[in-house]
Amino acid sequence: MTIPRFSPSVFLFLSCRCAGKLSAVKGTLKETHEKVHYDEKVHFEREGWVSCRFKFEGRNYTLQRVPRAGVPERDWVWYTAFKINGVRYHRSMQTNNRAAAQQRAIDTVIRPAKSGELERLRSSRLKSFASKLSQVFEVYPTIAMISDRAIKNNMGSLLLVFRWARGADVDPAKVSLSEVNKDLLRKFQAAMVEAYVSRLGAGASPQAQRVARDRALRSSRSLFNQAKSLFNRDKDLIDQYKAAGLGIPSCVDEFCGAKAQGKLSRDVYYPPDDGIIRETFARAMELPELDQGMFLLFWLSVGTGMRRGEAANATWESMIDRDGRLWVAGGVGKDGRSIQIPVIDSLLKDYTAESPQKILRAARGTGFILPGELRMRHDTIPYKLNLWLSNLGWKDDKKLHALRAFVGSRVFEVDPRTAQYYLRHKSLTTTEKFYSHFSRLNAAVDRL
Repeated sequence: MTIPRFSPSVFLFLSCRCAGKLSAVKGTLKETHEKVHYDEKVHFEREGWVSCRFKFEGRNYTLQRVPRAGVPERDWVWYTAFKINGVRYHRSMQTNNRAAAQQRAIDTVIRPAKSGELERLRSSRLKSFASKLSQVFEVYPTIAMISDRAIKNNMGSLLLVFRWARGADVDPAKVSLSEVNKDLLRKFQAAMVEAYVSRLGAGASPQAQRVARDRALRSSRSLFNQAKSLFNRDKDLIDQYKAAGLGIPSCVDEFCGAKAQGKLSRDVYYPPDDGIIRETFARAMELPELDQGMFLLFWLSVGTGMRRGEAANATWESMIDRDGRLWVAGGVGKDGRSIQIPVIDSLLKDYTAESPQKILRAARGTGFILPGELRMRHDTIPYKLNLWLSNLGWKDDKKLHALRAFVGSRVFEVDPRTAQYYLRHKSLTTTEKFYSHFSRLNAAVDRL
């Protein structure tokens, strides 16, 4: 006589039913996590979940059976779950038969995944699932929690990335988010490097080409960092897009996590030749004949060390007198804080007899200090001043920022902590990183 063999869970169930303790068994089965060896495969049962491992071509795979509300247990279907080449797959086998589910998993999922066919199908489905860039632009202003100008700049940066990568302007309504991926970053940086190097001409030296390449990578990295602000991880913007009903493919998160080539800035700053600086200040008094906006931007930069965006948004109303000195007491800096700095005169006496305070007082008016609309104040006037400085011999990539660096280095020679406050750096480390080398080398030579 053959005695039927029961699994431990079945034996426990029958024993307790005979004792009239069915309710207690249900609670026990939900709380316990039992292993049942079955055909040399291991099953896990917990709160109705069943998981079964099987081997195929030397590798373990998993089948899972998950309870569904309102569906009888006999109709619960098997799923397969595994990971290949960094991609996680979870597919329904559409059957409640374990043997059939195992074979179907091998034929329809595992083999295609290994051959790459499943990934190609996944990519095609991804394109139809992903939302358009224009939809992101509609939702972003409602969740970004930043200024309107910053919103426009961030959206414009992503469009610039696409324009460089494709070589033409793009229509956000026709751009799928499946195209926002690591390959976009690679093409974007490669296109900028090629453009910067080609401007040098065929006879450019290897050193000049290397400088142009570094400049292109530095600029492209800065633009990329601004572009990926649309999917800021710290603010959970991707989750907020999904909550708004947008389809955000995983490649967008990979784009945000990609590392761009190049350094964001130079490690140190050294001022230009003294003769170039003196000639610059002497020729600056001729700027009103060329452009009044260039004249005001130059003296505002050397008197306050303002960044380009800060100068573009500065108003005459923010210029006040404190103890007989002209101060900037208003406007928002890069760190989001109010600008509170005096206009410098004394540190420029070695280079010019002109006074930024007197020049700015004489030009006082109302509204924005620089004339024109935002684009003229933020782009046109700074661009023209950069060309003017370049013709005088300033070699920095960002000539206007070099004026800020020149003022900062002069303040740093007097007191590093004051230079940090004056330049509005978040930490003294940033100020020392850029401006300490010149002053310390000068001081060391003086002690010899």
